[in-house]
Amino acid sequence: AGTIDGEAYLIIENISDEGGEAAEPELEVDPANKGDLAEHLILTVSWNGNSRSGALKSLEGRRIELGTLEGAGSLDILISYEIPEDAGNEIQGDRVSFDILFGLRQA
Repeated sequence: AGTIDGEAYLIIENISDEGGEAAEPELEVDPANKGDLAEHLILTVSWNGNSRSGALKSLEGRRIELGTLEGAGSLDILISYEIPEDAGNEIQGDRVSFDILFGLRQA
């Protein structure tokens, strides 16, 4: 464990949205079967009583500042996701993958 404080952050990057297997209801609204899941998947990052949420696609490349991490300290982070009830058939069979980069800048 280190002894110097740092500023913690995370960044969502490298989102890959794929159409996957297309079911009949999806083909009716998305004949090209393009990947739409990243636009509908709501990602929430929670830490120390704070949270940031949005559609996965809207969070790509944005730095989420998590605050100061004291030397030899720790930080609990909860990452959750949901698909809203009003998401349409265009996401059926779609797949999405992404990276979460955690960083710490010396304070």
